[in-house]
Amino acid sequence: EGEFANTIFKVEETSGDVYAFERLDREKKAEYELTALIIDRTNNRSLERPSRFIIKVYDINDNAPVFVHKVFNGSVPEMSPVGTSVTKVTAVDADDPTVSGHATVTYEVTTGGEYFTIDDSG
Repeated sequence: EGEFANTIFKVEETSGDVYAFERLDREKKAEYELTALIIDRTNNRSLERPSRFIIKVYDINDNAPVFVHKVFNGSVPEMSPVGTSVTKVTAVDADDPTVSGHATVTYEVTTGGEYFTIDDSG
């Protein structure tokens, strides 16, 4: 029973094994709640009270980080000391941040590195 019974999830009646019949994506839905019933097929009566269970979808690192803006503008007065902050860039990752390394964003200057550096925070 439940919103996803016999649509996304199906139960093999004799073994009780639960199968997913769709690809599950944690970024769309992280957990599903279902209710299990034990039915006597001779009279279609429940043998026990329903049991609730939750299926949690664990994250895989399937999303690349993306910048929050297409262009970041910065400025700095001429003759500013080395190390003066010019701008801050920000990227986000849709993966689960509680899973080690899945939503970690690191930054790197790929051109202009002789004039600019970037720290771990963007």
